[in-house]
Amino acid sequence: MRIASNALTSRPATIGQLRASGWESIPVKDELRRNAMRKIADGEQLFPGVMGYEDTVCRSWRTRSSPATT
Repeated sequence: MRIASNALTSRPATIGQLRASGWESIPVKDELRRNAMRKIADGEQLFPGVMGYEDTVCRSWRTRSSPATT
């Protein structure tokens, strides 16, 4: 398989170029959390294709996180 030369030139070739581009290393846990929070705020499904997830797991944490009404 041959890779187009313009694909390679658009990427940083050195760590210095990578840092200069503004790229930021983010731990996987933080990236997953950030993405989940964005999807929840936007009303998107967290795990499309996982049947029952929205009806069971999400319902339980929504119930626990809602303020108690007495």
